[in-house]
Amino acid sequence: QRVAIAGILAMNCDVVILDEATSMLDPQGVSDITKLIVELKEKYHKTIITITHDLDLAGLSDRIIVMKEGNIISEGKPEEIFKERHMLKSSNLDMPFGLRMYDEASRNPKLNANEKLMEALWEYHLKG
Repeated sequence: QRVAIAGILAMNCDVVILDEATSMLDPQGVSDITKLIVELKEKYHKTIITITHDLDLAGLSDRIIVMKEGNIISEGKPEEIFKERHMLKSSNLDMPFGLRMYDEASRNPKLNANEKLMEALWEYHLKG
């Protein structure tokens, strides 16, 4: 993936389309590619279109389009899409890790009573 992205940079394209750029990578590889994608967007001002099932990666996007069986079923900002839990589950998409943590803690009365913990989890989720 890194070599392919280096080739894209060499071609100086304005738009970069990545298909499952973090699949089959170890956690460090996912982190490295994710940082590189963010750098392409912010430092080099590239438009990045990412095709992915990884909603943690998708959460870094300005906009998400959710497709099922070739049809658009939802679109919007990540925070809007992540509120549609039922739609995500029916599309076989896993919630982002931070949001799953927040949901689990919300259902646990001992954790839910800890307001600072809940705020920290929500802030973590918002940061992606």
